Amino acid sequence: MMYSHRPNTVDKTLAASLASVILLLVSLFLPFLTLQRSGINSSISLIDAAWSLVFSDVALLGVFVLLLIVFIPLTRFGLIIFVLTRLKFGGKATPGLKRSFRYALALEPWAMADVFLIGVVVSLIKISQLAVLFIGPAFWAWVALIMTTIFISINFGRDTLWLRINQQ
Repeated sequence: MMYSHRPNTVDKTLAASLASVILLLVSLFLPFLTLQRSGINSSISLIDAAWSLVFSDVALLGVFVLLLIVFIPLTRFGLIIFVLTRLKFGGKATPGLKRSFRYALALEPWAMADVFLIGVVVSLIKISQLAVLFIGPAFWAWVALIMTTIFISINFGRDTLWLRINQQ
């Protein structure tokens, strides 16, 4: 079996996970996009867009959007922060710690920030023909979130972390 050792995986991943939570929360509540047409401006945040889907004819789509871009990523980052904080500050390896780590690993494919951004960019290209678009700060926070998620994926040493969890 191949073992990969990632130096400083706890510190790097913990810092990136904390930054990811902040970026996710910022991107949810600040303006994501502003449309201007015929002198009328309309801004929307990600959370407003998701809730408008929930309370419309496509409620199931809204629920999936909330799950895949809000709740699952927040849960995953929270679990990672919990596990890494315990490892960094000497918490004992309890069954709950191991379970939390397993859940964080299992949720990784379901946190779809990057897929959501691709859909947004395609939609923006289509909408830009109908109105003037202004990309808001939440859009750039979302891009930064994807970058921190990539950083986490690169530095997240599963083998190293399992070894540390099992040694405690």
